Amino acid sequence: MKRLMAGILMLVLCLTGCAWAEEWPQEQNAAYADASADMQRPAKGTAVTRRMVDLTDAPFDNANVLMRYYPGVRVEVVRVADGQHVQVNVGGSEGGLMGYMPSEALLYGELAVRSVRALNVSYSVSDSFRLYSYCDTHADSTVMTYQSMVHALGGLGDWLHVCLDGSQTPAGFISRSGEGLGDVRISYSAYVYTKPMEGELSVEEAVRRVKAFVLADGVQADEGGSPITAELLDACTVETEVMHYYSDDPSMQCFYHISFYYPEGTQGYPYICVGVDLIVEGMNIVSYDYGNG
Repeated sequence: MKRLMAGILMLVLCLTGCAWAEEWPQEQNAAYADASADMQRPAKGTAVTRRMVDLTDAPFDNANVLMRYYPGVRVEVVRVADGQHVQVNVGGSEGGLMGYMPSEALLYGELAVRSVRALNVSYSVSDSFRLYSYCDTHADSTVMTYQSMVHALGGLGDWLHVCLDGSQTPAGFISRSGEGLGDVRISYSAYVYTKPMEGELSVEEAVRRVKAFVLADGVQADEGGSPITAELLDACTVETEVMHYYSDDPSMQCFYHISFYYPEGTQGYPYICVGVDLIVEGMNIVSYDYGNG
């Protein structure tokens, strides 16, 4: 019966374009159900929403609600306000929001981020739409182009707090009633963006090893077909994503995607010179593969 009601709720939300309900169905894996005492202990630093939760303007139960967030949203705890609430940042100084959440609604630490299966609420967007710095039509805004989709972290009333497609960082706010917002798709994410923990391969070390692989294997650049040199790699702009696919063990293998972009002023700019995918377990690279731009 519960599965049937969850399916009906999902259908209603998709048809209405509304991303809200009093109770949202949650999938729980073993790591979430068996969250350790450390994950449940409020602390400054990385945390994740373990259920749908309100962000308020004060640490009180009857405070004004600023935004309502889905399960699996990464936040930064800046202060443990009291025994019941923590002060958090959702995003950075640009496109983010600060307020208070009940401390029991979060799990704490990077391992916790890998333990809560995030709700993925994605909207298609038109060729151009307006992204606001705050949920107010009088706030600073930018007309965005060349985007096909945005991912909602949460929302309240007419407003959504979103990340742009291909980014894990909150970018700003979109008005539901404004032009440009299309169909909604709702699912549970297969993976989560994460950061290396103690005892895992650091991003810096991963980049160093990848450079050695590229040079040793004589990988050729797209432009000109000549082998990539150490000088070219050192001049490239490097972007790294670390992902963890949900499983019963949140400390299992991670997936690193490292992209080297041609430096400005070179023939290949602004495209990818070479991309490398790593499967990493602890400090060890289990396998790697190439994909040029």
